[in-house]
Amino acid sequence: MAMMITVATMAATWTTAGRMGDERHIVGLVGKLLNAADELSSSTAIASDTFKAIITGEPVQGRDVYKSRIEFRPIAQHLFATNTLPVFQGGMDRGVQRRLQVVSFNRVIPTEERIEAIGRRIGEEEPDLLLAWAVAGAARLIRNKGFTLPQSSRTAMNDWLFGADPVLAWLSEQVEVRPLYNPEARVATRHAFERFREWAIAEGFSDRTLPSINGFVQRITANTTGVEYRRTGQGRFFFGMVLTGHTGW
Repeated sequence: MAMMITVATMAATWTTAGRMGDERHIVGLVGKLLNAADELSSSTAIASDTFKAIITGEPVQGRDVYKSRIEFRPIAQHLFATNTLPVFQGGMDRGVQRRLQVVSFNRVIPTEERIEAIGRRIGEEEPDLLLAWAVAGAARLIRNKGFTLPQSSRTAMNDWLFGADPVLAWLSEQVEVRPLYNPEARVATRHAFERFREWAIAEGFSDRTLPSINGFVQRITANTTGVEYRRTGQGRFFFGMVLTGHTGW
């Protein structure tokens, strides 16, 4: 039993997203299979290029104190616990979206049902059941080529995306995508931007956090399949877009 616990400890580490930008902390991920931290840090940290590289297992460089710089490929699965999801002032790009999944734990365990140190007790008293559970999950992951997400996770992720990015929220509630061959399915970018701003301010988003028209166009094209931005002799348009929603805010 002591050997199992020692091996598990050697295979795991605790490196927060905020520390991943520090080459002195990043070396703690070398050879680790699990990185579990109880702090997700700011949106700046998880939107950084270093965070993306670590999550996807791309080569990164780090240096321990008084030692030479090394290059390695992180192989750990990352688990972050947080009470509050960070806000993305500039919107959450698709690279970040692909790398994160939210699992909500909304039930408060009643006092009479709480078991002190339950995680350690399971590892010590029921290691066979724990291993069987982990193997079954890994087999399902390989078979399905992806994690099995409950609807609550999809809802939580959408709430996070839409709460963090007013453009995504507007697309979800006020836009219908139509085939590009439909000549009527086009909207002038200036008109779309004005409608977006009216809606976002009415929904409580701060004017200071809203993108400029150029940023708006970039986020539309980056996050919407089926909508194409073009310049024509008549002006600039989103093709494949139809505005739906109420206009009299």
